[in-house]
Amino acid sequence: MSSLAALTDLIPRLIDLDAENVASLYLPLRRAWNRDDLFQRELRALLNEVTADAERYGADATVIQAMTESATNVVQHPDAISPHADGLALILHPGEVVVESLPFAPALHASIDRFVALRPVWPHVHPDRPFYVAALSAGGVALFIGSRYEISRVNLGDDVATTLEAFRKFDDPVRSLRYHTGTPARGTGGKGRRAAMYFGHEDAGDRAYKVEAMTQFLRYIDNEIRRVIEQDVPLRPLLLAGPDHLRGIYRSVNGYERLHDKEIDGSHRTGGDRVWDVAALQKAAWQIIEEDLTQEREEALDRYRQDVGRSAHSTAPVLRAAVSGRVDTLFVAANAAPVWGQIEDAGGVHTRAERASGDGDLLNAALIHTARAGGTIYAFDDAVPVFDRTNNQPVMAARFRY
Repeated sequence: MSSLAALTDLIPRLIDLDAENVASLYLPLRRAWNRDDLFQRELRALLNEVTADAERYGADATVIQAMTESATNVVQHPDAISPHADGLALILHPGEVVVESLPFAPALHASIDRFVALRPVWPHVHPDRPFYVAALSAGGVALFIGSRYEISRVNLGDDVATTLEAFRKFDDPVRSLRYHTGTPARGTGGKGRRAAMYFGHEDAGDRAYKVEAMTQFLRYIDNEIRRVIEQDVPLRPLLLAGPDHLRGIYRSVNGYERLHDKEIDGSHRTGGDRVWDVAALQKAAWQIIEEDLTQEREEALDRYRQDVGRSAHSTAPVLRAAVSGRVDTLFVAANAAPVWGQIEDAGGVHTRAERASGDGDLLNAALIHTARAGGTIYAFDDAVPVFDRTNNQPVMAARFRY
């Protein structure tokens, strides 16, 4: 699995990048063919496309040639691309070549502009939401942190007992003798006084004892998990995985505010109780989180439709609002043809059917400016399903803060 962490950390810097010439190239990778002729041909074709676009954009040909030559040299390095990558991002601007392996396969893309072209890959990167998974089993408990493409185990601490067996070694209340009257009464037909029954370690097979011990253990685990994950701001959702009865006990003792209502069903172990199929856990957890994010997107579309006074789907008003930081939520088509044009310092927006010198993709510019101001961005395929008065679907729409 190729890590998205580096790209996620890189995106804020790419959003803030504003240079005279920024080339953005994206390639899907055939894992067995990362170094074969097909990859080289596709890379060369994209670099040639950037060079041709640079002429229409009005970029300095000498600068562009130096950028493309640097990119070619960097990509040839044996460690430049992860062997597990599904895609490749190349961001070129004077003085730097950024090579990033991707855990998804983007469509072939090459462009040059003032800003990094994030619109083509935005649906693959956002929305995302980190989450935790508490994996419960008779053999012990494990905590994982995951996101859209990756998952890893969280170390709760060397002194934390993650199995019932380890917990019981120092848990005096569980090991102490207890008195209960759940045994059958002595005498004919079960009538008469019940016999007092004391049980401790030697009565470990008693079901009530086992439930009590597991309840205390999972209460202890919940405290230890919260000690780690409640440091996050904002709090991240926690999902439960494991057998039904263990999930039920954990939920009864849970004190974490963002324990998710939905749980991960099924067995996700690859061997013993303590060996988890982390890829299966990540996939099952992300399906739940993705449903939440899809619901939030639909609610954002509803707010757009209802708040007519603060919504627009025409290029000029959306761009002006984005540049001034007034866009709360932007909806943009990731795969639509670029809307070429320029934004004047005074706020004027000029669009053209064909790209002219100095023009940029205004759809991508709206995304960049919205992201810089902390707005939320949702990307669709070829159109935005907000519907204007002519029942057409625009390629960009926005709801404003004011």
